[in-house]
Amino acid sequence: MHTTTDRCERPSARHPTGYMGEEAEKRVEILRLRFTPGLPIREIARLWNEDARTVHRQYEVARQEYREAPAGGNRVP
Repeated sequence: MHTTTDRCERPSARHPTGYMGEEAEKRVEILRLRFTPGLPIREIARLWNEDARTVHRQYEVARQEYREAPAGGNRVP
């Protein structure tokens, strides 16, 4: 079974080397915090000392990227 983090961290055509970049890593962390302990977006924003609207936009991008990520594995040798 794949987890949210597995799907988001998998290398893709956009990132053939597997490096996601700082912003993408942050979006993966938002998904992890949102679903593993179940924190609301406003709490994640408070923990990170960021505006809740900004974190919510990042969360929406992360959800879209997650939906588009292949579920079966896309590792580059």
